[in-house]
Amino acid sequence: MARTSFRRISLALAAALLLAACGDDDASTVTDDPAVEETSTTMPPASETEEGTSSTTTAVPEPAGTVIEVSVAGGQVDGGGRTAVPLGDAVTVRVTSDVDDHIHLHGYDVLVDVAAGETAELTFTADIPGVFEVELEESRIPLLELEVS
Repeated sequence: MARTSFRRISLALAAALLLAACGDDDASTVTDDPAVEETSTTMPPASETEEGTSSTTTAVPEPAGTVIEVSVAGGQVDGGGRTAVPLGDAVTVRVTSDVDDHIHLHGYDVLVDVAAGETAELTFTADIPGVFEVELEESRIPLLELEVS
């Protein structure tokens, strides 16, 4: 008789655990209480344009501090030169290149890869005063001189 009771208790416990594991995971709630709002986990649809097609735009935040944009095409640099930045400022050098290379900030010894046809960003804190060259390392193309003071 003890064996039968143990088996029944074991089966009842297993059934209770199985039922508990099969609970309703839906976040929607239906209630007759007007003070309780119905909730849902469904994501709202993307906004629709006037033509009726869905579109989603994701804004990329502009880096804080100084942003310097430079492009390189056919070995020619556009946007380079000498650029002054305040000591302690956050600086982002954004480089678009037509060749695979490394953007190298001398003095700070920071390298960032840039792929051909892509844009890469080298971001740092200008905490060392002086004048520093930024170049495409393998091509040995000077991009700009950074004057930190």
